[in-house]
Order: sequence, then structure tokens, then C-alpha cells
Amino acid sequence: RENHFQRCQTVAVPALRAQRASHSLVGRSVSPTAMGVMDSFPLSILTDVTNDLVQATGVSPAVIWIIGFCFVCVVGLAYKFVSASGAKSVLELPLADAAGHPENVRVFLEIGNKDRFKDVVIGRIEIELFTKVLPITTENFRCLCTGEKGTGITGNFNLHYKGNRLHRIITGFMTQGGDTTQGDGSGGESIYGRKFDDEFPEGAHVKHSKAGMLSMANAGPDTNGSQFFITNAKTKWLDGRHVVFGQVVAGMEHVVWIEMNCGTFTGLPLQNVYIKDCGEVKSKST
Repeated sequence: RENHFQRCQTVAVPALRAQRASHSLVGRSVSPTAMGVMDSFPLSILTDVTNDLVQATGVSPAVIWIIGFCFVCVVGLAYKFVSASGAKSVLELPLADAAGHPENVRVFLEIGNKDRFKDVVIGRIEIELFTKVLPITTENFRCLCTGEKGTGITGNFNLHYKGNRLHRIITGFMTQGGDTTQGDGSGGESIYGRKFDDEFPEGAHVKHSKAGMLSMANAGPDTNGSQFFITNAKTKWLDGRHVVFGQVVAGMEHVVWIEMNCGTFTGLPLQNVYIKDCGEVKSKST
């Protein structure tokens, strides 16, 4: 197994991440094919367009290029403004201020791979929850790992991640699960009720700064339930929109294996990957 993971990291990871496209949690993406077209966009087309504008307007090519450059800058600034205005939190809470506290709880997810012929263990992922700075969100996740809260408000579904499938795996982006009611990304329920508010202490957020960050999936501001995702790469466009409340501290090779062997650009997993077991990692003192 160790050699298999090494091959994934040294061969498959660079090859697939070279095709990485920007995705959002609502399913929008940039097609790798479209990116390839842009990469091979011939300079001769720009030259022809410039010559046509010179003939039509009578102005010099330099003026046309300056106007074009200014237009691109304005569009870029407008996009940046719109992106920032959509974020609920604009202040950064440094990762160093959230991680490493003695109060922070650790949980584990044992990931399995099941079909009609097999039911095998992929591996165990351990996660540090940022309990000290994000007590509400982390307690929700901890309880869903232990299952100690029993059933939800409807009484029909267990508030427990055990047996829950990872329903969305996007290569180069994230691995998502935690739909405790429907199992397909359309449901979920928190220990506080169907939804609870975003937790941004003093208006600040931890960034999606690297692979292995644990964050809440949502359908907009203040719509957190039980669904979560683990990043497969840095995803800065989600900063301030989704609450980062933990990070993988052990078993990251299993996260990579899941991404490389089960992920797609559409998010539909190639294999049935699920949470075979989960719970709280008890310290030696407890």
C-alpha cells in the first residue's frame, strides 16, 4: 500500500493537477478543454483585430492596445470588488492562531470503499478541530462523528457520519460528504436543527490556504448543516464564504488516494467511498 500511495503522489498527482480548473461549490467550473483553447490562442488573431480597428477608427495601434489594457484592468478590479462583496467575512484569522491549542479536539474518519464484490478500508484520517476559536461549528462536527446526539428533529435520521458516503469528489478542488439525510448533497442536518449560522469570530475567518483544510459546505450565508468538505488544494475564492474549522493532521495520503482514484471534474465519484467508522480521538489523559 505504501508503494501505491507513493506512486499516486509522484506520478498521478502532478499529472492530474496540471489540468486543474477553478470550481465552486454550486457546480460551476472552467472546462479543461476551454483552458487549453485559451492557452493556445494565437497572437495572429490579436494582430488581425488590431489592424481592423486601426483601419476602422484611424487611431494608432498603441492607442488601441492602451485602451484594451485599461479595459482589462477595469474588468479585473470590478470582478475583485464583486468577489469581495460576496464574502460574509473579510478579515483573516491566521491558521497559527486557530491551530495547536490544547483545547482543540481531534476526531477520526475511517474511510472505506464498498461495492457488490468488496468492502475494504482505505485508511484513517485524523483531523484537528479548531475548538478554541470555533466552538459552535467544531462541536457540531464532533458530535456527528461520535453519534452521541441520537436522531435529528424529524426522528428519521441519525445525527452520525458513520455509513455516510462521500458524494462529491472533484479533482484538484475538494472531497465532500456529510449529507446525513439524503446522502446525495441535497440534505443534511446539524445538531442544532436543520441549519445554523456561520461562525466567524470577531468577523474573521481561517483561509482555505492548502490541501487538507476542513470546511463547512453551505447553500449561502448561515445555511450550515452537516455537510463538510476537505480541500484538495488551496481554494482562496471560498475564503469568507465557508467556515474553515479544522485541518487534516494524519492520513493525508488517504485524502490524496481518494482524490486521484475516485475524483472527477464533474464531482461524481468513480467509486463508492464512504465513512466506515468515525469518532473522537481520546487523549492519553482521558
